[in-house]
Amino acid sequence: MTFAIEQITVKFPESIAADSYYDAIKSQALTGTFSNYDADKSIGKSRHLSAATKLFSSTAHRLLADTEAKIALETDPGAIGIFFAGENINLEDDFAFDMCARNHGPDYVSPLHAPNTLSNVVASHFARFAGIQGPNCTVSSGQSGLAHTLDLAFLSIENESINRGIVGAVEVYSPYHQTLTPTPREVACGFVVRRCQESDLVRIHIPTLFTNPTPDVNNAVAAINQAVNGQNLPNGLDCLVITASSGFYGASKALAAAMYASNSAQYVIDGEAWLGQAGECANSFLFAGWANELLSQNLQVPEEAGPFLYGEPVTAPSTIGILACDDDGQHSLVVFQKQ
Repeated sequence: MTFAIEQITVKFPESIAADSYYDAIKSQALTGTFSNYDADKSIGKSRHLSAATKLFSSTAHRLLADTEAKIALETDPGAIGIFFAGENINLEDDFAFDMCARNHGPDYVSPLHAPNTLSNVVASHFARFAGIQGPNCTVSSGQSGLAHTLDLAFLSIENESINRGIVGAVEVYSPYHQTLTPTPREVACGFVVRRCQESDLVRIHIPTLFTNPTPDVNNAVAAINQAVNGQNLPNGLDCLVITASSGFYGASKALAAAMYASNSAQYVIDGEAWLGQAGECANSFLFAGWANELLSQNLQVPEEAGPFLYGEPVTAPSTIGILACDDDGQHSLVVFQKQ
């Protein structure tokens, strides 16, 4: 079974003029912060919401505006689920949770109305706001967040618990984050995913997840090739984007070079180097949106990827893999294929 993105949205700081994931990554304009996480006041007037909640909710809200997902929500609110990825946001969320309970009452944060716990406050608030009654959860798995959230959404769709999933991620730059990295970056992105249909231009395969116990690139290459071969891709991958690898393999280009040398893909992009930073969890989401737009619109890989690119890109790739590896050796691979 394969899946597809039905609707897509992205939100960058006001200083960045990008209409799409493709434009944003092409221009390498992914740093900066928001002066207002919900300038349009699309999620109400409550002042007791964390920055991550405001940013994700105001972004995901766009996915329900005049779309098939909105119609599906009105028909059956339990047939849509939320699968959110976020890292290092819970300190502010704890405070916001307490203030919500104090000012709005216990029902507002009751798990009887939504699975609203301190570790799931962002996804559950959006579920309450939008009236979504399907499953919702928060994934905290670093660079593998894309694969984990998609895997959960696809599993729920496959077992018919839901027919659509809202998948998204945010990164915010709170005072806590400022102690972790000097480079400010805030971004939010989201997709509506469902079963693939004949009319879809791009299909997404079920993610592959594996752990390589040691930083041996040969073991990783073998495991990735096995995963690609198992997804019935006649010509393998045209393009592989490695969104993170440096923490585990010691050099950000090591895995990219090994993948290209093994003929695993016609060209391999070191996405971490291209974006200029590893980020928390959103890099893989950004490149997923980029891959979906590139394949569906027959776009070419921009020249800006050249300094970190192995091989010669084909004019119009038909398969793109999004690969991530975290500091513990957990690898994830999501493959996008043009129909």
